[in-house]
Amino acid sequence: MSYYRGKEGVRTIIENRNDNDKSWQLADDEKSNLLNEINRLNRELKKNMRELRITNSLLDKLTKASDAKDVLATSLADANIKQRAYTYMLLKSCSNIIILFDNDGRFVLSTDALMVSTNTPNFDYIKNLKYDEVFPKYFTVDGVEAFKAAFEKAVDSDDVIQFDAMVDFARTGHLRFYTIELRRAGSQMENNVISGVLAVMTDLTDFMHEKQRAEFASNAKSNFLATMSHEIRTPMNAIIGMTFIGKKAMSLERKDYCLNKIEDASQFLLGVINDILDMSKIEANKFELSPIEFNFEKMLRQTANVISFRADEKHQKFMIYIDEAIPRELVGDDQRLAQVITNLLSNAVKFTPEEGSITLTAQYLGEENGVCSVQISVADTGIGISRTQQAQLFKSFQQAESSTTRNFGGTGLGLAISKNIVEMMGGNIWIESELTKGAVFKFIFKAERGADEITQKAMDVMDWGTVSFMVIDDDPAILDYFKKIMSRFGKSCDTALNSDEALALVKINGAYDIYFIDWKMPGKNGIALTKELKSIKSDTRNNVVLMISSTEMSIIEDEAKKAGIDKFLSKPLFPSTIEAVINETFESVQHQTGDRQDNLAGLLAGYRILLAEDVKVNREIVETMLEPTYIGIDCAENGAEAVRIFRESPEKYDIIFMDIQMPEMDGYEAAHSIRSFDFPKAKTIPIIAMTANVFQEDIEKALASGMNAHIGKPLDYDEVIHKLKNYLGISLNEEFENVIPLFEMKIDGINVNSGIKRFGGKVDRYLKVLRSFAMELEIDDTPMKTAFSQENFKKTVAKIHTLKGVAGNMGATALFEALSEFEKTQIAGVLDGDLYESIWQRMKETKENILNATDTESNIEQRSEGNDDELYKLLNELLSALAIGEPSSCEGVIKTLLSKQWKSLSDCELDILDKIVSDYDYDKAFEMINKKLKAGQLLA
Repeated sequence: MSYYRGKEGVRTIIENRNDNDKSWQLADDEKSNLLNEINRLNRELKKNMRELRITNSLLDKLTKASDAKDVLATSLADANIKQRAYTYMLLKSCSNIIILFDNDGRFVLSTDALMVSTNTPNFDYIKNLKYDEVFPKYFTVDGVEAFKAAFEKAVDSDDVIQFDAMVDFARTGHLRFYTIELRRAGSQMENNVISGVLAVMTDLTDFMHEKQRAEFASNAKSNFLATMSHEIRTPMNAIIGMTFIGKKAMSLERKDYCLNKIEDASQFLLGVINDILDMSKIEANKFELSPIEFNFEKMLRQTANVISFRADEKHQKFMIYIDEAIPRELVGDDQRLAQVITNLLSNAVKFTPEEGSITLTAQYLGEENGVCSVQISVADTGIGISRTQQAQLFKSFQQAESSTTRNFGGTGLGLAISKNIVEMMGGNIWIESELTKGAVFKFIFKAERGADEITQKAMDVMDWGTVSFMVIDDDPAILDYFKKIMSRFGKSCDTALNSDEALALVKINGAYDIYFIDWKMPGKNGIALTKELKSIKSDTRNNVVLMISSTEMSIIEDEAKKAGIDKFLSKPLFPSTIEAVINETFESVQHQTGDRQDNLAGLLAGYRILLAEDVKVNREIVETMLEPTYIGIDCAENGAEAVRIFRESPEKYDIIFMDIQMPEMDGYEAAHSIRSFDFPKAKTIPIIAMTANVFQEDIEKALASGMNAHIGKPLDYDEVIHKLKNYLGISLNEEFENVIPLFEMKIDGINVNSGIKRFGGKVDRYLKVLRSFAMELEIDDTPMKTAFSQENFKKTVAKIHTLKGVAGNMGATALFEALSEFEKTQIAGVLDGDLYESIWQRMKETKENILNATDTESNIEQRSEGNDDELYKLLNELLSALAIGEPSSCEGVIKTLLSKQWKSLSDCELDILDKIVSDYDYDKAFEMINKKLKAGQLLA
């Protein structure tokens, strides 16, 4: 029977005992012992329960720890897998060669860059091999020794050991430059220490090449800057020195000598600066082309004019041959093309000795999809260039030889700039040369065929009939070239190499109509031959002599004219100049001026121009020039007015002619404002710039402002017509090209026929405007000198620019050239009082020459002579009309005054009065007339 019931159980038994049952009765001491035992058992039970709970808790923790250990083991396994993957990726992806060697120098690990470099399939091929078993295949002997020494140091040192070696891992025979670093590497795993050597190999070959190129370029630029310093200082010293000498010089000859030297030095300095600016644009990728339609032969002729005088100074023979297949009109950047040709010709002249020869040949290579390819060759008999030097010719900041600049001058940039230009034109440039045997520079450029190409021959315009020609020149090449040119015109010509051959042909064939005679020939020169030819009488022959020479004609002009020379023709020869001089000689135009106007009549009817021009004379020139076409013309006197007129009626206008320099708003701003309008016509209407500034920068600025094209002043009639043709999209009769017959009127300093052409052949209209132009010229030098100050400098230069444009349009060539020269010197803000004085003198001479010539010119309408009484009455009537401001009455009186000649009122003064009244300046006209009348005079 178990007594383990606990204290409560025992107590219950005792309490529930039967008092009558004596067997359950215990002694008191037994009861006490029993209770003690029960209490002990209870305590022991509680202790066991506590231990059980602790044991269960430990068991639970042990279970969790076991589970965590399993998870950790799994994680470690995954981490090892990833670590091995990352290590593999590192070895595969690293571009540098990294190798881990053990302390014995055996390969342990390596990046795949080593496998790729050595073309080894995988690392197993070299694993556990020593470096001295592998590297001798790729390193030089010195390289292997250097690696061995560095490895041994790295094993016993904590320092990084670095050295350079030439290595050929690819085994191609081309060593590459490596820098190699070795350092000791170690790791402790459990109780074992693992150590080795880590080698890092970096290929610096490309970097070293770039470094060498950079150093070379830096040295080249340093040398270039030193050269440029010399190039700039040399002309500057000449300018400063000659200026000092010129100021001190007493004789005009000495001053002229100094001025000529200053001019030469200034031109040279300008060329240096232009080359540097162009190269800076190229370096900054801001060098751009501005293609326009241009006449190819005209461009070559203008370029040749710049070079020919230099060639003449060295007595060099300068020839130009143009393939007749080259289109007359091309689309491209003519100024940049001329820059390339000028550079090549300048070099040819510079490096060719005296009496040498220079030949430019333009050859047509063909056309593809409307794009023409033309090859230009410039050959000389100069010093030549070696093959070694040729390699440096077209590089920036380099020259074929440093002594070249010292001996011949120049920046050495010209050919580098030319190469850039030619490549932008879709071509290439090269040289064919041997030292001491001359050089031939060739380049090909591409350009579109121009829309204005004119294919008519001279015979379509000129009727030369049975005119006979002879060419006498001691150069066979000139004679052959003449024959080719004449064949273009459907004519043939006889040739002679000297005077004796020429006279023999004349004896056989009789006198010729036109002789082209070279001035310099062995034996009897051209002037002596001319005298003999002129002595041969012929009733049926014109017997005209045209002298051809590269010499400045002013040197032989007087002697040549006395000998009977009719006209001069400068070398090099061009088909157009030969054609023009023959046309001018015979003046045999098929269509007279009236026919020209009939051809133009009505062809532009229905179109309307908005003409923005602030100078009245220039407006009148354009209006007169285009009058036969019936085109409508609305005028605006400044840019702001042009913008307002166009904004109000945009659909009214088909084209805009925009002057550049105008008050209130210039042409650039006006064009930009028009283009900014949000209606369609503003975006599409052609805007043509008109300005006397025809530099490339001016053209680019006009195009950038939104204009479509550019017309230079003085206005060229044919250019204006062709611009209208292009941008109005109409087909004009090509008889526009017919020549207006020469007007036999001579005015010193005035190209009368040029002016008349701009007025469409209207002689009377031209002469009237010419007189008005003369009246506007300032002859009182006091206001001019007052204006010529720093405060009024900008206004003065603007006035000069405007006057230059008008002078050019009127054919006042002498004044135009003087004003152009002045404007060039003023661009930098340099005040030249002497030059300004000469401008005033030229204006005075121009005015006097025009007024004197037109006063007596028989072509001006003959007028009856009025008396002073009648004049006095008319002037008083004019005063009354002026006082009340009645335009029609004023116009009627002026018309009556202009219809007669007055003894007391010169035509010059009447023109002034007419202009003042036409400009509605009634106060000034009233004051002018009233002052004379009150003085008891008419107009003195």
